Amino acid sequence: MHIIYHDEGGTHSCIIAASMHLNLLPRDQKPSKSQLLNLHNFHSLKKRQLGLILFHGKDIYDNSIYTMGRKHAPVLIANTLKSVAAMLGLDESEILCVNTSLKGNLYNLLGRICFQLGLTNIGNHLGVLDVLRSYEIIAAKVQKK
Repeated sequence: MHIIYHDEGGTHSCIIAASMHLNLLPRDQKPSKSQLLNLHNFHSLKKRQLGLILFHGKDIYDNSIYTMGRKHAPVLIANTLKSVAAMLGLDESEILCVNTSLKGNLYNLLGRICFQLGLTNIGNHLGVLDVLRSYEIIAAKVQKK
């Protein structure tokens, strides 16, 4: 199976989810800020990488784990990936898309504004706070898989 964790930018919640899935982060306790910042691709993707499906590894069941930044089109992406699988003769049930977006909170909104204004240090800090505040929510999404 191919499991694709996705969010708007591909740099926060989906990276955390993939890292939890691959047992690189605990699901039952919050990591430190430095643990988050040292994760591969945590807050390091460029805009031109949106839409790319990035491989992170295989889990203990041999499922391939990926992440993807997709802006504001979660349903479109899931439908497109399943359509491409069908075009290639693959069983679409072999692709699982998991939306890890964290919406409706102040840290997320302020972080995005900071990045648009070029204030990346402040945006990074807010991104970390957002993930830590929502860590249990992300863990629950991973647990269902």
